[in-house]
Amino acid sequence: MTVTAVATTVTVTFLAFLCTVPTNS
Repeated sequence: MTVTAVATTVTVTFLAFLCTVPTNS
């Protein structure tokens, strides 16, 4: 896996996490 592939996967996973779990501040 390339660095770009890893960075993209992490970014997509993070964005999906933010959309799934709303931050209740």
